[in-house]
Amino acid sequence: MLLLYSAVVTVCVCVRSVVSQPVSGCPSYGCTPTGSFSLLTPSGIPRSGVKVVWTAQLSNSSGTGSRLLGCVSNDRYVVCPSQNGYVGVDGDTGKVLWRDSSLVNPSLPIMDISGDIIGSDGRYLTKVDGDGTVEKPLIPLDPPMTPVFSLEFGDGNILLIVSQTGEVVAYLANGIPLASLVLRGNVEMYNGIFHPIAQPIMRGSRAYILTQFQPDPQDAAIPQEKIVRMQRLYSVDIRVSELERMRVVWSVNVGTGRATFASDADSHDTDGGSENVLLYYHSTIYISLSGVDGRGGDCGAVSTLLAVREDGSKGTIVHTSSYPPSNFAVYDDVTFCHDDNVQMPVVWVAQQRGSVISALNPKTKSMFMNITLNALLNVKHVRLSSRLMVHIDTADRFVLMLSLSIANTTALMYSQHLVTLQGVLSSHKAPTVMWNTALPDSFMVEGQISFVSASYETLVGTGRNMTGVYAFGFR
Repeated sequence: MLLLYSAVVTVCVCVRSVVSQPVSGCPSYGCTPTGSFSLLTPSGIPRSGVKVVWTAQLSNSSGTGSRLLGCVSNDRYVVCPSQNGYVGVDGDTGKVLWRDSSLVNPSLPIMDISGDIIGSDGRYLTKVDGDGTVEKPLIPLDPPMTPVFSLEFGDGNILLIVSQTGEVVAYLANGIPLASLVLRGNVEMYNGIFHPIAQPIMRGSRAYILTQFQPDPQDAAIPQEKIVRMQRLYSVDIRVSELERMRVVWSVNVGTGRATFASDADSHDTDGGSENVLLYYHSTIYISLSGVDGRGGDCGAVSTLLAVREDGSKGTIVHTSSYPPSNFAVYDDVTFCHDDNVQMPVVWVAQQRGSVISALNPKTKSMFMNITLNALLNVKHVRLSSRLMVHIDTADRFVLMLSLSIANTTALMYSQHLVTLQGVLSSHKAPTVMWNTALPDSFMVEGQISFVSASYETLVGTGRNMTGVYAFGFR
């Protein structure tokens, strides 16, 4: 069990204060705790004439060994992780407002409506005010939890910190540790730890954690072919109470092949490989499970798309199909509310290494619209570089936003573009291109795309070239 330092620090994150109103911006990983990647904009997406209006340098190192996560935002301010800590940026002008170097290569933080953030690099938990003031002391995580996933926020002002090494830790938003556990288990005759292999998500006070079994060190000499690499989805309740503050509600085995480890494909130690992805939508957890282990796993492994239906204290697999590693997006403007309101009955599925976006019917689990991007854009080759983001204008009209590497010749000389598509869901027809903006200096936007709307509606992405990592403002 972890030995946590109990320092009482005033870190009053007011994310819950937005429960009664739609959130403008993208205050956390996936823009909502459920990992929806919704573009939550009060006035809609800019229709035309979109161009890069500002750039802000986040670091002078390109960080070629890491995957960029994007930024978080409220209606005015943007905060982006860099190799040297967090950087605060004015969303209207692109002016760098502050830099904090107390963390090294942190994950995405959580932002409140005032621009304050809480974040971690696995070594420390830190709170930075909207003006860049770091509240002291930093809270050390002992033992260190590196590498760590992006923080999640749940009911009761709960912060969730999950390490790729198997530790799950909850803090209150005032900096007081609440509970912790290690996801231990056994597979066949071996004891070990179920290591998280995907960014966790939350709904209310319940967390969903995708893991893969690794035997204890004393069993390290076991031939690899004899070890069943079980993948297991955990449902964990976290509550502010005297008893059972953190407990596993249910778990379900979702695979037995060699899945990609998070350390092979996450933001810290990636070689550009595929990643595993979770999404919660309408009592169902969607899973994209990569079958390619970047460290030399089973070359015959098959990537899988699964749906696990939750019914109180039970999880049941209701759909399994072979499908390329993919990202999910679903529009959900009930941020930090948890009443399962269905805004649009579709889950968007974008192949991470392909050029196809599909619409998945949550009831039938069938794909009913396949968008082939190279045909739609009339180009030879297309590669998705960012997360797929989704917005709706009306109950039936959708907008998809993504960054693409595009090649028009067989020489595969790629240029980088930010592209927005629009369409009518009920028509079942391919969408049209709303705008296609070329990026300067061959920057490739990676991670999530956020949004600010204080004076101007501005989209914000992150990218890099040989001179460093940058944030971009589009409008």
